[in-house]
Amino acid sequence: MVPFFKLLYQQITGWLYSGIMFSLLTIFLVGSLGLASRYASPTIVKWWGRGMLFWCGVRLNAVGTEHLKGAKARVVTYNHASNLDIFVICALLPTAGVHVMKRELLFVPFVGWGPWLMRYIFVDRRNRDRAIASMKKASKRVKEEELTVFIAPEGTRSKTRELLPFKMGAFHLAHE
Repeated sequence: MVPFFKLLYQQITGWLYSGIMFSLLTIFLVGSLGLASRYASPTIVKWWGRGMLFWCGVRLNAVGTEHLKGAKARVVTYNHASNLDIFVICALLPTAGVHVMKRELLFVPFVGWGPWLMRYIFVDRRNRDRAIASMKKASKRVKEEELTVFIAPEGTRSKTRELLPFKMGAFHLAHE
């Protein structure tokens, strides 16, 4: 297939697949009033991540996934140098796994609604005091609910694919 048409095909099918998965997730979460989100939502998110990797032509070979098994209070960091990072993290999401996301995503239709219903952790990156408060609140949840938290210590995706300076939130969260 010509590269342009292959890319176009991947974009179209990826967005269609995402629309279907986000619709299913939203219907499920709203239908259960978010009550089943801890156990069932990670499965749907995992299917979405694996499906998106498939549509992008990426074969995932993850080493050390045995450390992600079961519900356990832990912080997992990853570098955020590509848009594909989110698909990889979602494909590896364990039961009781949540992401730390920028607060602005709450206002993006569908993209922010699902994570809000799944009780992901949102951080206001523009306000240091609120960011610290949300990390303190998150640390309490991590301990009480035995959550696995995925967080990019860089705080945002790198535009150059080089590592950015790390923010301290992930490390404070792990320390707490």
